[in-house]
Amino acid sequence: MTKKKRQGHYCRICGQWKANEKFSGKGHAAHICKACASLPIERKNELQRINKVERIAEKFRLTKEEWDLLEKYSKNNKYPELKEYAADVLAHHRQMKEDRKPQIEEVEYGNLEEELKEEIAEILYDDLLYFITEEDVVPNEKQLKKIIGDISAAYQNNFYLRIIPDDSLNGQVQRTLKTVIADLRDEGAELE
Repeated sequence: MTKKKRQGHYCRICGQWKANEKFSGKGHAAHICKACASLPIERKNELQRINKVERIAEKFRLTKEEWDLLEKYSKNNKYPELKEYAADVLAHHRQMKEDRKPQIEEVEYGNLEEELKEEIAEILYDDLLYFITEEDVVPNEKQLKKIIGDISAAYQNNFYLRIIPDDSLNGQVQRTLKTVIADLRDEGAELE
């Protein structure tokens, strides 16, 4: 099925589709209707820029260039109507962007559901086991914090959950570390 051709011409100043009669001979080629052609040059320039902002306003996501253009126009004192409109569109798109951003929930480890604590304990066991077998040493306090930080970062990035360390987490880390060391020693590993 072919797309039906729109009747008339598009005016690049006012951004409207108008009948052929609304354009002069030169207006057809320039894409400027008779009404816009009679406007002062400053008003034409402002309307043309407003037209650009209208096209941007209808978009869901903006490119960097479109963000920059809105920023520029929202600070333009030469064209007050453009400045106000661009500022409104910019505020609207900023709010849309903020609304799309997922909210990160913060929960202390001790207040997590038991199932999630068990899952984290399993990940912690695997990470500690991997660290000890690769490094052939028990992790020090700084290395333990990095392991915990990596686990927390993964939950924050993937599930928008920021796990806040507390005494309960510290106890879990120490219990898991003892279990890993005991399991490795049972297998005959010698650890520092």
